[in-house]
Amino acid sequence: MALPIVDGKVGMTLVKQVFPETSGLTYHDPGDKVGTVMILEDGKFCEPPGGWNKSGRTYLVLKEKKKSTERVKELLKSIRKKKNKSKCTCQSKHNKVASVNKVENIQSSIARKKSARI
Repeated sequence: MALPIVDGKVGMTLVKQVFPETSGLTYHDPGDKVGTVMILEDGKFCEPPGGWNKSGRTYLVLKEKKKSTERVKELLKSIRKKKNKSKCTCQSKHNKVASVNKVENIQSSIARKKSARI
């Protein structure tokens, strides 16, 4: 799929219209072991070295990922729903409570790391 290039740049808005969950672009040249993340400047992707049409180059869309704390909250919610719905033996209940406590400890750890960075 071709996107319009204006002044050597491709707008993130246009990329998001085609790929709504886009968070960025990468490119791979033949022989590269890893991709190179495209530079986003003022809402536009800058032209990579060698130009947009370099022979053999492949562009990939990076998909937005949910923040880890959101994932932990969703996991906690699903564990609690299962815990409340199930009627099981004492040992089974104990194991589920231990799992919830473990996830809560992970969530606390993530929050501490984030506050330490700030």
